[in-house]
Amino acid sequence: MIINGPFRENPVCPFGDLVWDKYGTDISRTASEHFSKHAKVFYDELPNLKFEEDMFDVVVMNHVIEHVSEPLKYIIEIQRILKEGELFIIVAPDFDSGCARRFGKNYRMLHDEGYIRLFTSFSPVKMLEDYAYEIIHIEYPFFNTIWFTPENMSSMFDTRKVSPAFYGNHIAVYYYNYYNRKSKIKA
Repeated sequence: MIINGPFRENPVCPFGDLVWDKYGTDISRTASEHFSKHAKVFYDELPNLKFEEDMFDVVVMNHVIEHVSEPLKYIIEIQRILKEGELFIIVAPDFDSGCARRFGKNYRMLHDEGYIRLFTSFSPVKMLEDYAYEIIHIEYPFFNTIWFTPENMSSMFDTRKVSPAFYGNHIAVYYYNYYNRKSKIKA
């Protein structure tokens, strides 16, 4: 999902309808049609869309990067369309989390046929290291979600079953883009 709007001026409501010009991309026609109620959605892959340079204040890839065959094409295109110093967020499954290691072949994330790449918590960090993105925050969303339950906690003991939702299954990495296009060097 791509979002265009004054994030720094109004961080309280970054996804609200009153403040944001929202854009999205999806390779699913059904998803594109469904979300077109909330944003201008394009039925295609991001690198094919050719948005204007420095067009966006925020770019969010929420459970996208693991589904694309050439993730660096996305990273390079996002660097081109994201304004310098603005926010890029990647959320992806962590296939090297404690839960993944404990459950092995029963790790629940392994059974999605749409996954093309399997990332670890280190993958997005290393992938963007050479592209002048500065990490500002890393989190593993779980404790403040509906999935933080006694049932999920106790499910960690039986590794014969499919793993539960658990801390570390997903990583969210927040970056600032500090690539200086005018001089073609890292800022």
